[in-house]
Amino acid sequence: MRSLATLVLLALLGAGVAAAAPGDHQWSRTYNATARSAGDGAGGAVTAATFLNTVDFGSGPVTASNFTFGDVAVVQYAEDGTVLWLTQVSPPSGGVAIYDVTVDAAGAVYVGGILWFGEVDFGGGLLSGDSQCFLVKFDANGDHVWSGLYGEFELRALSVAGSRLAAIGGNFGDVDFGGGVLSPSGWGDVCVGVLDLDGNHVWSAQWGDAELQTALGGGLDGAGNLTLSVSIQGAADFGGGALTASATDMGLVSFDPSGAHRWSQLFSGVFNPFGTIEATCTVGADGRSALTGYLSGPADFGGGPVSAGGAGDVFVASFDAAGQHEWSAAYGGSGDDRGLGVSFDAAGNLAVTGRMSGTVDFGGGPLSEVGGGGDLFLAIYDAAGLHRASRIYGGPMLDASLLVEHAPGGELVVSGYAQAGFDLGGGAFASNQSFVGRLDGLGGDVAVGELPAAAGRLLGAHPNPFNPATSIRFNLPRNMAARLTIHDAAGHHVAVLADGPQAEGEHLVRWNGLDDAGRPQPSGLYLAVLETAGGRAASKLTLLK
Repeated sequence: MRSLATLVLLALLGAGVAAAAPGDHQWSRTYNATARSAGDGAGGAVTAATFLNTVDFGSGPVTASNFTFGDVAVVQYAEDGTVLWLTQVSPPSGGVAIYDVTVDAAGAVYVGGILWFGEVDFGGGLLSGDSQCFLVKFDANGDHVWSGLYGEFELRALSVAGSRLAAIGGNFGDVDFGGGVLSPSGWGDVCVGVLDLDGNHVWSAQWGDAELQTALGGGLDGAGNLTLSVSIQGAADFGGGALTASATDMGLVSFDPSGAHRWSQLFSGVFNPFGTIEATCTVGADGRSALTGYLSGPADFGGGPVSAGGAGDVFVASFDAAGQHEWSAAYGGSGDDRGLGVSFDAAGNLAVTGRMSGTVDFGGGPLSEVGGGGDLFLAIYDAAGLHRASRIYGGPMLDASLLVEHAPGGELVVSGYAQAGFDLGGGAFASNQSFVGRLDGLGGDVAVGELPAAAGRLLGAHPNPFNPATSIRFNLPRNMAARLTIHDAAGHHVAVLADGPQAEGEHLVRWNGLDDAGRPQPSGLYLAVLETAGGRAASKLTLLK
């Protein structure tokens, strides 16, 4: 059944215009391989996988030459899920594992993982070693650009933004990204290496004491700042004074483009009774950051303790670019629930994915698992933490993981692993499979309707139809926060025109027919959407060229 918001959107745009709901299936690919995937800047996806025997990634069967430990495949998918290229690498000896993959604005692909032992040649010559982190860059056609080994580094995340690539994780032995050897102080330290896109060292550092510390995730923002989520036992000083854990606690730290400390903070909580924190972090282009993971008791991220009270709960916490708490919450039922993936869209909405069991309310009403083994969930929240959408995907058995990134248009690129019978929306899996796919994002379900008089009024636009620009009027009954955005006929986000505190009275905001990136939009129907604390209202616009 379509949501009420989708039905209202259909009524506004006319019966002939279809609107999708958040999480609706667009396409997916499954394969018998161990894989990590990422979205690209063109709305497609890239998968980096290790596989044995013969596997079809979508363009026909490929067969591994390394019969013992498997081959590597890097696959580029277009926006519609067709395979653009596939690069296969066969290690002559030894074994390789893929830990992460990311894509830069030019379409180049960066893959990171570990060479357990033996040799591998990604195209730039043999690399040999034991327990060595590798990084490799392929161009937008899948051809090798550079590759190297960096030491005993446990990679947790790769992030690329602008002219920088960041490798985020921990070192359990000597590591060298080109700036000198980094040796752990104890069991392991938080460690990062920042390179330029040619693989040259920019800065690298480690932090920790004689106990165990590691990075959990993180990323680069549009200004080149690096923000990390970290697990701390003992103490670690990131430049702003020691963060000392009471047991195993979580920190959030940020560095400027030169590696200098910006801010750091520690969160106390019962993240796992066995001492291992399960969490991940995302960083938006504007510097906002968000966490999700697993709680087994209360935790305080700056807004007061959160805990849903189950055997294990999903937590979500959002922070502004200065590290200040924006909102946090926990979601769970009586079973084991955990957040696994988190991503901002261009409008600041937050998508969270993970695993749930039993019945859980993510803010939009209770959702119950399909089978008996646990299912995967998607939940979306706005910048204030208000629920926008949630749904589950499942089958008769345990479904293991679901990760998420946003495509430029707001669509969701998801990946993970699930067992036979799991259905992402394109049909049940025939066997246990890794998968990558694309789902509709929040733009497909813009919640619109009449705002109460006390919450503001959207007064329309003039001229309408228009070319090249129109002025949109709205009125607010008092000083209040308001957001005015443009969406296309399918409900996908196009542009933000106003966002933040607004004065009482009438406002006139001009839209020049461009999206947030400054790209001209084609002729067609658009929605101007006004959002305040009292709800959302929309007005139809027609751009004629």
